[in-house]
Amino acid sequence: MANLNKPETATTTDSATGTNNGATVGTISVNVGVPGNIKKLVLEGNGWTVKDVLKYAEIDAAGYDIRVSGQPSKLDSAVVDGQTVLLLRPVRGNVDLGKDGGTISVNVGVPGNIKKLVLEGNSWTVQSVLKQAEVDASGYDIRVSGQPASLTTAVTDGQTVLLLRPVRGN
Repeated sequence: MANLNKPETATTTDSATGTNNGATVGTISVNVGVPGNIKKLVLEGNGWTVKDVLKYAEIDAAGYDIRVSGQPSKLDSAVVDGQTVLLLRPVRGNVDLGKDGGTISVNVGVPGNIKKLVLEGNSWTVQSVLKQAEVDASGYDIRVSGQPASLTTAVTDGQTVLLLRPVRGN
């Protein structure tokens, strides 16, 4: 049974000769992984790169941003003793809604049952949002961000399409 408290150890070779020449080499201690799942490795030798460390740790970096000691890094960057190689999911920034292919985020539904939708493009109406959310507006008053609206009202990023039961008077 593996000792989970004992760091894993690996050996690298001299990149110029392909051997370790039988010489005594130092070790480096490196943390590697994703948030919530970090491995501590003890690696023998020098010349380790991010790619080497990830390969030894059996971690695929595809789809991740790489950080070494908190700084953006590439696969061919050197790794030294005490560093942490961290893989992070890319952060999605603001979208220019003036360009085709952007997305908008919209909340839609009735009080107590609101769905959040992420919709492709930037040309949405109340009717198209309701259709996408599979919500029937029959018998409801429509509000977009608190204001009365119709099925043809334009919907933009961050807005809420709310369906309310009509208020009946005396």
